[in-house]
Amino acid sequence: MQIILGKESADELRSKHTVLELETFNTDGILLTAYCVVKPESVLGEMPDLERLCRLHQTFIDSYNAGRYESALDAMQHIKGRFSGEVDSFYSVIESKIKVLDANNQ
Repeated sequence: MQIILGKESADELRSKHTVLELETFNTDGILLTAYCVVKPESVLGEMPDLERLCRLHQTFIDSYNAGRYESALDAMQHIKGRFSGEVDSFYSVIESKIKVLDANNQ
């Protein structure tokens, strides 16, 4: 998996590659979004289901960003292990962040 920064870069690559949104960071008042470019060989086995998996990943990201953590965790359970496991470390990091946020809100 390759990490790129910025929507413009992601949009340029999206026509030929599987590009998934990761996290948005605030850097000195500027929001910067990180994306991953999944290796083509990592999605070969997923091709019949790739569009649905990408939508589910985006649902995961949207839910996380909106603070709907239960929904994010539910979506994550359906995509963890997909994309040949390339994105699993990211999912684990977000899962840990959600547990910390939930613990702080209780």
